[in-house]
Amino acid sequence: MKPLLSMILAASALVFSAQLAAQEDVRVQIHKELQEVGKLIGEKIAKIVEENAKKSNARIAELEKALKDKDSEIAELKKRLDALAKEIAKEVKKPEPAPAQPPALTPAFIGIAHLEPSADLQAKLNLKPGQGALVSTILPGGPAEKAGLKEGDIILQVAGKEVGSENLSQAIRAHEPGKEIELVLLRGAEKMAKKVTLEHREKFVAKITPPVQPPQPAKPVEPAAPAKKEKAVWGILVEEADSGLLIQMVEKELTGDVAQLKEGDVIKAVNGKGVANLAELREAFDKVFAGDQASLEILRKGEAVTVKVIAGRDKGQAKLVEAKAPPKPPAEPPKEPKPAAPAAEKKPAYLGLSVGEGDGKVEVLSIQPNSAAASFGIKEKDLIKEINKAAVKTIDDLKKGLEGKFAGDKVELVLERGGQKVVIGDFVLGAKGEKAAAAPEEKPKAAEAPKQPEAPKAKEKGYLGISAQEAEDGTVIVSEIAAGGPAEKASLLKNDVILKVNGMPVKNFDDMARALQGTGAGDTITLVVRRGDKEQEIKVTLGKAG
Repeated sequence: MKPLLSMILAASALVFSAQLAAQEDVRVQIHKELQEVGKLIGEKIAKIVEENAKKSNARIAELEKALKDKDSEIAELKKRLDALAKEIAKEVKKPEPAPAQPPALTPAFIGIAHLEPSADLQAKLNLKPGQGALVSTILPGGPAEKAGLKEGDIILQVAGKEVGSENLSQAIRAHEPGKEIELVLLRGAEKMAKKVTLEHREKFVAKITPPVQPPQPAKPVEPAAPAKKEKAVWGILVEEADSGLLIQMVEKELTGDVAQLKEGDVIKAVNGKGVANLAELREAFDKVFAGDQASLEILRKGEAVTVKVIAGRDKGQAKLVEAKAPPKPPAEPPKEPKPAAPAAEKKPAYLGLSVGEGDGKVEVLSIQPNSAAASFGIKEKDLIKEINKAAVKTIDDLKKGLEGKFAGDKVELVLERGGQKVVIGDFVLGAKGEKAAAAPEEKPKAAEAPKQPEAPKAKEKGYLGISAQEAEDGTVIVSEIAAGGPAEKASLLKNDVILKVNGMPVKNFDDMARALQGTGAGDTITLVVRRGDKEQEIKVTLGKAG
């Protein structure tokens, strides 16, 4: 057994030795592989480190280069700054150049005196502050007079350049005497251009200045001529009505408003002189100048009122002196013997109709009840062609035919009705406010004898709803529009210039009053107005007055 065991043990030892040898080989192999892996890792790390080092070195080199470049720029700027400082230190301060001189002005002139338009006139004509020069005086024989300029014109442009009163003279004197230039101006609300040839101021003055005369014996000193007065502006619109001269409109802050005149008042007298028609009223007003004291007798709701006022030309100038009604008579006035009845006084002739004119025709607009016209069958829209064989083409022609006539006198009237001629050979004139005598039984000679119409019902007074201003040239300009009134509803605007009413030209307040005669509440009238540079037609339905 022992040899077998020994063999077994020997074999086991050999096996174990072989196993140990095999394990050693494996261990050596593993160690070898580990060495190779470690070598590879080391090489990889070394390569990464080397690459990062190269990148870092390149970035550092780049930054160092940029820093050097900045240092170079700073050095260069410092060098330039030092050089500039030296130049500034050496430089001597130079004197400032003299301001440019304005062009020399010539002795050209147009022969006017001028001033700045008032604020009210600027607002009325839509002028800006400082725009335009108002011609106040024109030198006789001067360039402006020769060119057709008038006092009251407003010069807007000189040779295409806008001017005001402040620079008008400089604008003119920028041109040589003898040169023709164009002036753009406003006359009332109308814009126009005028060509004017400039003259030499000194030569013109020398031409109009009389030669020096030898000394003459001293003469007594005469008082200086008074300054030219300007007519007062009343700012009222008046029409001839049954009751007399009826006030239709009153513009605020002008003489009529300051005198406390109201719509519906009837003017009976001016400065103690009775006025019965528009011509007499205008004649009386023409004698009242700015600064004068004027008195008016008016009838207000049946009561006589006397007003005294210092008249003015512009808004805010007039001053009220007195406004009072006459004292009422005592309840039981003392009885006095009745004076002898005066001789019968002739009364002015009265036709009893209102008329309008246009295109050389005089048309009957309305007939007063119980008047001579109503008695003799004259109708609305009749055309008055002749009076006492004299042609009638204007209202003035008709008035001329009635001059020197009194109530009860007879005249011959020739009418046109529906294209046919109507002759009234013995038309008996009536008196205002009195019922006319009935027409004679003999009918007027006519192709178709007119029938006496029934007395028409009096129209209720119409209301337009505006205030208006009459300009220097008579132009009627809308100055105020009543809120909610007929004019506002018809789109009439402030500063519109009224040119026509129902086809009749309107050149002043009198024309407008005549055109409105015979109209009443509910009637539709046609206005032609100028708004800016354009004309347009506006229809207005009149409202009820009051």
